[in-house]
Amino acid sequence: MDISRTKVLQSYQILDTEPEGVFDDLTQLAASFCKTRYAAISIIDDDRQWFKSKVGFDLYETPNDESICYQLVSKYHDGLYAEDLKLHDYLSHHPAVSQKNIRFYAGYPIKSDSNFILGSFCVFDNEPQALDENQLSQLEILSRQAMQLINLKKANLSLKSKNESLNSKLEFFEIFSRAQGVAILQIDLCDKKVYWSSKLNELLNLPEDFYLTFDSFELRKLFPDFIYLKKLLRNIYKNIWTGSKDNTFNRFRIQSNKKELLNLLYYNNRSIFVIVFDTSIFYMLRNKYKYYAHLMRQIERVSNVGGFEFFPKTNRVNFTSNSYKIFGLEKSEQLDFQKIYDFFDDKSKSEINEDLLKSKSQRKFYCNIRKLILRNGDVRWLKVSAVPIFSEKKIVKYIGSVLDVTDDYNIKRELTNKLELIEKSSTLFNSVVEGNQIYVVIFNIMGEIEFCNKFLESTYINEFGYSKENLNNHLKEKFSNYIEKLNDSKLENNFLSFKTVELDLNKINKSISWNVSFNSVLKNNTCIYTFIGIDTTELEQNKFQNDKLVDLASKQRKSLIDFNNIVSHNLRSQVANLHGLLNLLDLVEDNDEHDLYIDLIKKTTQNLDSVLHQLNKFTTFSNSDPVSVELVNVFHVLENVCSSLLFKFSKSEYSIIYSLSPDLILLSSEEYLSRIFTYIIDNCIRYRSDKRVLRIEISATQINSETLLIEIKDNGVGIELGNDPDKLFRLYSNYHSISGDKGFGLFFTKKLVNLLGGSITIQSKIDVGTTVSIKIPNNET
Repeated sequence: MDISRTKVLQSYQILDTEPEGVFDDLTQLAASFCKTRYAAISIIDDDRQWFKSKVGFDLYETPNDESICYQLVSKYHDGLYAEDLKLHDYLSHHPAVSQKNIRFYAGYPIKSDSNFILGSFCVFDNEPQALDENQLSQLEILSRQAMQLINLKKANLSLKSKNESLNSKLEFFEIFSRAQGVAILQIDLCDKKVYWSSKLNELLNLPEDFYLTFDSFELRKLFPDFIYLKKLLRNIYKNIWTGSKDNTFNRFRIQSNKKELLNLLYYNNRSIFVIVFDTSIFYMLRNKYKYYAHLMRQIERVSNVGGFEFFPKTNRVNFTSNSYKIFGLEKSEQLDFQKIYDFFDDKSKSEINEDLLKSKSQRKFYCNIRKLILRNGDVRWLKVSAVPIFSEKKIVKYIGSVLDVTDDYNIKRELTNKLELIEKSSTLFNSVVEGNQIYVVIFNIMGEIEFCNKFLESTYINEFGYSKENLNNHLKEKFSNYIEKLNDSKLENNFLSFKTVELDLNKINKSISWNVSFNSVLKNNTCIYTFIGIDTTELEQNKFQNDKLVDLASKQRKSLIDFNNIVSHNLRSQVANLHGLLNLLDLVEDNDEHDLYIDLIKKTTQNLDSVLHQLNKFTTFSNSDPVSVELVNVFHVLENVCSSLLFKFSKSEYSIIYSLSPDLILLSSEEYLSRIFTYIIDNCIRYRSDKRVLRIEISATQINSETLLIEIKDNGVGIELGNDPDKLFRLYSNYHSISGDKGFGLFFTKKLVNLLGGSITIQSKIDVGTTVSIKIPNNET
């Protein structure tokens, strides 16, 4: 299954965008130094070639079948250079040549870091032309520059989206606070800023234009004219400077202008957050609920409820006058169970059935609240109570009552919703202020530490083994050189990036990437240095593993070449010896003996030639260019291999079970994977048991984000591996008596798996079957 190019290109947000000068400059430069009439940056999707930039023509796009750039993307992955296309073996009859009269073409792929080709950077002309090596080299550099510009454009769009999201969230907080009676106050102790929600002015009985500044807060002015603000700030100071210093929430209440305000206070070394809720409605609803509860009790005392009788045998129902009123019925109406039952909603109907069955089986009274929908559409909630009356172990009738508790139910639901809203708001705000996973340290102009965040202190103490006493000295010593660099007047933007390495308690190096900026503080006319760090250990480890894989592949290629030369020489010499023996057989006088020796020597010679052919084929394959990876549909490759190997068998002679997604994609080599699966499936067929129908089970499991486990299991004759499970992968390790078997298949299979950076193991049992497990890495990670 092919991956849609259009779908991949959508992540770059480049298709059908407006022309941009930075791209046009590149194509103008290419046309100029290559001295061609035309130049273009083309992006290839599933159906068309679209031009991001062009020189010398006005086309916006062309179909892929009319595009030479499409041929470059699909066939010439390293670039295409043709001085005269009419003389080109493959492209001489291309529509661009025969219909558009394009004679000269030179282009290089615009390729991402994961080797996905977005399109091409090319120059072309209507006349044949030749470029020197310098021109071709510069053209290739410009193709890479185009990819960098596309990546930069993608990053800028992502940043813009994040900024818009942040602004949207801030706007949401303000709207949310206005709509829900929730106000937010944030005091940033490091940046010395205050976020003051306008809703606070209403809750604290302040003027509409009032705004608390950081200076006012820092000087602890309690504003004697504003009594509720004074109460709020007094509680903030009381909780912070008399309480613990840990990141936590504290609660306190104040009364403001006949309002009951609940305050949630959160603080850490950097900021103070206060969420103020107007809980007046909560207390009002609670008092209202108490009133209605009392009223309901009074009603029940004077029997102001409706009564009923229900006779199950006849389905007849009798109502009292109050019951008729509650159901909105006339007293003259004839009643039965179905008519009353139809007033309830579906959920209540199901619950009523359960009530009746349970009371019948348990012989007990029941009392529950059910939802009633009147004929005029009004919704009521009824407390339905009933007791079964038995005679000779059979229910004769139910006697019960109905009480309209609609107002009571609605008040309870409103109270519950309000409490849930308050709880969700607290949880949301808590997650916002605690989601911090970066290192932050601030120095003053004297080089002394003013602030370290909790995450940095915790990491350096618990993982790197520093004590609180020597942590500050370590940080000052480590960062002093970078502070000096920032003080250099020649440094632009007052900004610097660098990397440090720390040894953790497990003797493992941890890499941290830092950004440091130099800022002035207007209030004190001083300066601070802000260091912000992110752990990049995992990223660097991934790079190191990739480098090791490339080095390993290079060494394996060299060893295969040496192996090929040695084995090829030895085997050829054996073949020469065998041919010599044929001449010596002329001395044998017995004809039968003479014929027997000739047949044996010929058969041996053929076997040795076959071995040499397989070795040459494998080493030539392994000695090719570095493994070229692509998006591979694993299910598609396995299905093709099985179909090609089992075509000569009928469906009754085998069965295959696939336990993997048809859309499973792996970034690897399709050619290598196809050869690996061919060797393994071929062994399943060759070593099948004559006692049962061949059964092959194929599964794929994602071990982690980097590795895929593929298992191929058969029910064949099996092999006794003993204490040496790796013996099957050695050359000439033949453990079956099947004619012509040389023991090459698994030897070659393991080499191919190793070239892909994976591993292979085999488990087998005599007369049970064999399981081959292959771990293949995803080269993109």
